[in-house]
Amino acid sequence: LEDNSYTDVMQLMNLTDSLHALQFRLQVNKEISDNVILTFENIQKGSDVSDSSWILQYTITRGPITPNGASVDEVFILLYNLDQGVGLDPGDYNNLLKVNYTVADLAALQDSLKSTIKITNAEASTFQGLPINITPSRDLLTIFARNRVSWMGDVNSDGFLDILDLIMVVDHIVNIDSLDTNEFLRADIAPWLPGTSSPEPDGIVNVQELSLIQNIILTGFFPDGTPLESSNFFTLPKSDGDEDVKITFYINKKGIKAYLDSKFGIRGAQIEFAQVADDPANLIINTDLGQGFYHYLVEDKLLRTLLYDPLGEQYIESGEHFLVDMPFELNKPEEVTLDKLILVDVTREKLKKIQVEIIYGNPPLSPSDFILYQNYPNPFNPGTTIEFSLPEDVGNAKLSIYNALGEKVTELINTSLKAGTYQYYWNANNAATGIYFYELKTNKFVSVKKMMLLK
Repeated sequence: LEDNSYTDVMQLMNLTDSLHALQFRLQVNKEISDNVILTFENIQKGSDVSDSSWILQYTITRGPITPNGASVDEVFILLYNLDQGVGLDPGDYNNLLKVNYTVADLAALQDSLKSTIKITNAEASTFQGLPINITPSRDLLTIFARNRVSWMGDVNSDGFLDILDLIMVVDHIVNIDSLDTNEFLRADIAPWLPGTSSPEPDGIVNVQELSLIQNIILTGFFPDGTPLESSNFFTLPKSDGDEDVKITFYINKKGIKAYLDSKFGIRGAQIEFAQVADDPANLIINTDLGQGFYHYLVEDKLLRTLLYDPLGEQYIESGEHFLVDMPFELNKPEEVTLDKLILVDVTREKLKKIQVEIIYGNPPLSPSDFILYQNYPNPFNPGTTIEFSLPEDVGNAKLSIYNALGEKVTELINTSLKAGTYQYYWNANNAATGIYFYELKTNKFVSVKKMMLLK
């Protein structure tokens, strides 16, 4: 990892004679394909030669210092024993010397930069002055430097891992748009087992990457425990009228709803709320972007959400539309703040001119779009509430319940309705445990959602 210090151990294996002295050189950043990213710090005696009779001396010949602080170095090293007739007996020495070096601070978005430390001119002697062959079996230490800016999963190379990277992976999986070579390498990070230092790319970008990147964004940590770099693209409310999109959040004791007025179609959203004191357990997010995913950090009182369609089919057209409904019990809605907001349009660009309005109360009675909300509670027993909104009068609205076989269980309404928001309660006392579907159907709108009855 860039801007970090490291130690690598040099071993002396299969020694055939009693060794009294040795010398060699270390060449740093000198291979033709090397990037100048390493800085030699020092070399120390290991436990195999820790006795004071062993003397270690070295001289560093440094090349010009590059802007990142590294240089092309050559190090001349001598190790010998002061006592006549004393040396290392034939055998294996696993901890002979320790080489300390640092990795430079890499330029933004640079990653997997290769460099090397090479052993050359290795010679050794017995105390009688007879040569010992210590030709290295492995004379090259190859080092790949990673950027602190989270390149793994940062598909579009903007320095952040967020909803846009997810959408690019989706488009690759469903063959909407293929990733180029560099994008593919950044996306290919699965499998990556928790607690391991790095992924084991399998040469495929599929749902494994989609799930892993989503989990990293929601939890805020890579599998190795490294925290995710933060990004934020929403601006303070403005009155000059040049915003690309305006989002209005309604935060009340029943949860959080949001509506948007956008000049562009929207593919995905990443929204985080702070000071959320209540755990939204079993939260089912309702969004016209396809699906909603969330993670709640209890200690931080932080609610992270992702809104996008894993199938790459659903998006919200430009204009005034419903964005999301997050129904859960919120005892202190006035304390909730918006911590992060990222919107991605249909051209896979992040919108940067965003006006945000937060209203601690209920949405207006007259909605701007047809909306069928997720029922609550869900799962439920014995009954649940189904809510929907109509932006205009409809001659006939049907709200029906179906079982998993597609058989109609009941019809809650079948009538004309005025524009507004409606709630209907289904008492499922006589229904069996299982999955059910509810459908709202008008002459202009049809929507179906799933719910679960648990007895």
